[in-house]
Amino acid sequence: MTLATIASDPSIWNAFLDLMNAPGDGGSMAAWIWLGLGLLFLIGELVIPGIYLLWIGFAGIALGLTLLTGIAMPFGAQALVFAGLCIGSVLIANRYFYDRRSIDEPELVNRRGANFIGRTSTVVEAISNGRGHVRVGDSRWLASGPDLAEGTAVKIVAIEGSLLIVEPLKSGEHAPDDQAMGAHTNHTVDHQQHKA
Repeated sequence: MTLATIASDPSIWNAFLDLMNAPGDGGSMAAWIWLGLGLLFLIGELVIPGIYLLWIGFAGIALGLTLLTGIAMPFGAQALVFAGLCIGSVLIANRYFYDRRSIDEPELVNRRGANFIGRTSTVVEAISNGRGHVRVGDSRWLASGPDLAEGTAVKIVAIEGSLLIVEPLKSGEHAPDDQAMGAHTNHTVDHQQHKA
């Protein structure tokens, strides 16, 4: 039998509809079919990651668990509930999981240093003739700016490729972010040693 023969055979479709329309007795075959379909979608998400199969799988499992409770539903109603659960779960996922990530995390692919603009840092190799190095977090970056001595606090104002453009901090601006983090870490270590 070919797939076209199976798809066009009305007796197969009638048997399927009879199976799916069986009364809900807490163990109806329709419930197990929806649970299996939901699990297949979850496995599909593992094999072909794309995010949406996950939520469609949850919809199938939710419908299967609902049918296991003994609620009787004709196949048409099951299909509508499944479609509603799919649409609802995808919309909820987009609203609460994926949109937040795109708002909170700006698109910085291929612009790793772009999130450094506005941060303060310290010159770790004197800037001479417009070139030197600054420390950002635990990394050392090539920097450009006016001639500055090692240890000078600077503010990152722009980035050109992997070159950070810096300027000295003005009076009243905060200490470099890397020094502030180090001071907090040292305070924590001192505090823990004091407790011991």
